[in-house]
Amino acid sequence: MALHSKFVYMKNSNIKYQRGMSLIELMISMVILASIVSVAVPSMKSLFERKNITEVGKHFEKSIKLARNEAISRSAVIRIRPTSASSDWSKGWFLEYSKIEADGVTTTVEVIRTFPPIAGNPAFTSTTFNDSTLFEILPNGQAKTLGGFVLTYTTNCSAGVINYALLLSGILQKRITPCP
Repeated sequence: MALHSKFVYMKNSNIKYQRGMSLIELMISMVILASIVSVAVPSMKSLFERKNITEVGKHFEKSIKLARNEAISRSAVIRIRPTSASSDWSKGWFLEYSKIEADGVTTTVEVIRTFPPIAGNPAFTSTTFNDSTLFEILPNGQAKTLGGFVLTYTTNCSAGVINYALLLSGILQKRITPCP
């Protein structure tokens, strides 16, 4: 019987069960969370920008390799042109070539692939190539004109600056330098 009376005591006790958090506990936890987020967000932004700039660089390198492969396989000159018709390549770029029609006289320009604008608003410019000085890959895979590109974030330069030099072989040489 002693065991039975213990269960009756627990059943009839005045302990109130708490369901959820009180308003004060919720406010304190929100203040702590807000302070942690305010410290973490700036460092996370630079992490995402660093990751984004390397991904953009890899994407650009792959597009140049695609242009070389297309030039060799089509035995044609492939042009890589900025969408902005200026030296600003951050607005995107596209690959094209001049296709000679069956009559042997008429040529049409065919776009092979278009690359979209770069997310995150980095500065991606070329000191050489724009809409008047064309970036061309010859049928043997070599570049017609040598030049360079600069990829960086102007607002936060923690990721550094990626400099590309176009070599005669049609391959990009990448060099990462710290911000000035």
